[in-house]
Amino acid sequence: MFVTATKTVLLVIADPGLGRDATAVLERRGFRVMTAASHDEALDVLVHQRVRPQLIVLDWALPGGDAQRFLTRHASSPGLAFIPLVVLAWPLEERVVPTLCVASVVTKPIRGLTLVEVVTRLAGIHLDFDDLSDGGGLRRELGVTHDTTDEITIETTFDS
Repeated sequence: MFVTATKTVLLVIADPGLGRDATAVLERRGFRVMTAASHDEALDVLVHQRVRPQLIVLDWALPGGDAQRFLTRHASSPGLAFIPLVVLAWPLEERVVPTLCVASVVTKPIRGLTLVEVVTRLAGIHLDFDDLSDGGGLRRELGVTHDTTDEITIETTFDS
């Protein structure tokens, strides 16, 4: 028997820097973060762990078509299809993401505040974004040193 854990997110992200940054942002907001770097690793987490995430965040840039394979498996598995799925995609990739089985698509580069907002909204958790005026706590967590929240960005790099 599986249990869905409140405030638990599975990040399926191959890029270690992006995964580390996204994990840090979400953990600071009280989420438990499970991670996987591939389709197979993500399915292993979902099938073999008793605790299921409340939400899955999938990087569309997984190598070897892994994101599409994971999405297909997720949508066709009754035990998984109920878990909302957020896809992270570059603007050109967004056009090929099959949105019928995706709760949300977040455009890269990923803004930390956007990731937090999407995850909390889909998890059904209220987050008071007035926390941005909490003396700078949330701003510091997300790496912001000035008042323009549109500039909160989680950087990611790609090897050529």
